[in-house]
Amino acid sequence: MLFFYRLITIFFYPFLIFYFFLRIFFKKENLDSFTQKIFFSKKIKNNSKIIWFHGASIGEVKSVFPLIKFYLKNKSEFSILITSTTLSSKKIIQNEFSNYERIIHRFLPVDINFLTRRFLNNWNPDIIFFIDSEIWPNFISQIKTKKIPLIILNGRITEKTFMRWKKFKNFCNEIFKSFDLCIASSEDSKKKFEMLGIKKVVHYGNLKFIFDKNSISKMKSSMNLKRKCWLASNTHEGEEELCLKVHNLIKIRYPDILTIIVPRHVSRAKKLQSHLKKINDNIEIISNQNFDNTKAEILIVDVFGILSKFYSNLKNVFIGKSMVKELSNEGGQNPLEAIQFGCKVYHGPYTYNFHEIYDFLKKNNMSKEISDSKDLANEIIHNFQNSSTEQSKDILKIGENILDKTLKEIDNFF
Repeated sequence: MLFFYRLITIFFYPFLIFYFFLRIFFKKENLDSFTQKIFFSKKIKNNSKIIWFHGASIGEVKSVFPLIKFYLKNKSEFSILITSTTLSSKKIIQNEFSNYERIIHRFLPVDINFLTRRFLNNWNPDIIFFIDSEIWPNFISQIKTKKIPLIILNGRITEKTFMRWKKFKNFCNEIFKSFDLCIASSEDSKKKFEMLGIKKVVHYGNLKFIFDKNSISKMKSSMNLKRKCWLASNTHEGEEELCLKVHNLIKIRYPDILTIIVPRHVSRAKKLQSHLKKINDNIEIISNQNFDNTKAEILIVDVFGILSKFYSNLKNVFIGKSMVKELSNEGGQNPLEAIQFGCKVYHGPYTYNFHEIYDFLKKNNMSKEISDSKDLANEIIHNFQNSSTEQSKDILKIGENILDKTLKEIDNFF
């Protein structure tokens, strides 16, 4: 089966050249990413050993930043190669590690036999980490041949992907038995990876729950809040009306309540204001977090990049894309940015894309699924009356425990 996979990938190589070249015109690629993905990436001259981390995009790569920082501090004999597939992930990596000479970023070449062989011979890594659900048969086969330790970090596999692999039993077994270790992101994924043939699978928690205390402190900013206030973030069409109903219910108990809405697509702000004014005309649009003197009941944010400032001050947060039934198969938004600041997160029943994270949060009483506006209003009122700062401390402890156990497990391969 691997032989046929290689034939198919070679056959599509000319089409991939054309495809990635076209992506340059749509600013999805640049000359560097095009060259490195389709042709070759030169090695920076140094004599150090190499730890290689690969994650597809921003979320995957950011989840292993704590591990990378640990190895930078404690494994001085190693340089760290990070590969990804998106331009935005390269920027994030450069911003995070701009002061570290031992960090190297490259774009991962497509999984074609001669490209993967050239990449591995060029970099010759000493240990390799694939993050999340990155399974590339040509790479994996050649890594196995070279006897390089290969580990899945924060391994995640959906039911759909699992069933697809099960259809190719022999091919599946050949690929998955090549991994030396899988550190799964959930118990469900752990069971699936074991059934697919990985020799050793463990689960300590999702790496995305590891937060940097110093980074959180730097992001914190204070607001001079004189009113009770709650936040609805990443809302989608149909959820803002629910927010207004919640506002009116809370207003019975707290007449000066302030509701802040940050739509997922902030370009909707003006249209949204016009629509919601039919229900409540005391609505303003704001472009920053300075609203101390506002007389409005409801604020709609129309700019990117200030959610962390709201999260660090407002401890009652509804995360959108979770109440829209039409989006049930792709529902949910990542709640972790809010969680790291100690917010109590509320969400609807449709969290398919992040169900593992929400399941973990619910078990640790850090999130609550709500069914309607009355349910959400009651929860927020209850939390106003019983506010606590312990949640932010709890999530930091959980993250530290996950990191410690993960590092100890990996240490056997160095």
